[in-house]
Amino acid sequence: MQLAQPLGHRALVDRATGAALKSFDGRRLLHPARIPAGYRLSYTAPLGAATTGAVQHWQSPTAIGDLSLTQVDGPLSAAVNAVGLGLHNPYRSSPPLVVHGHPAIQFDYSGAIAWSENGETMLLLWTRPDPPPTATATAAIADSGT
Repeated sequence: MQLAQPLGHRALVDRATGAALKSFDGRRLLHPARIPAGYRLSYTAPLGAATTGAVQHWQSPTAIGDLSLTQVDGPLSAAVNAVGLGLHNPYRSSPPLVVHGHPAIQFDYSGAIAWSENGETMLLLWTRPDPPPTATATAAIADSGT
């Protein structure tokens, strides 16, 4: 939902129940500058009521693969659950991948990395490109975000 003006310090409230609702300020979305050639932003969407955050998704009409950046208020488990994929075996490499000065977590799939900054967890997932991406290439996309 797009608001006419920022919430500021006001609470977002469910009209029917009066319960406070979580909200995510879209101005906090990262905007990677180093998106693979041919990929275009296809959508940005909120994650839903259970998880506060948003996902941005890029696709290419000619290249195989999808790129998504999930950004959540919360821990890594919230980001992984929001994506709904079976990402397994998170680990820190040696030397560690670094995104915006923060150590990144890798998974058993090289096109997936996660990091935390400013109280949020980001999960960048580059699926099905041919050839498969390296963790370093995925981290370079993540590190190009502003």
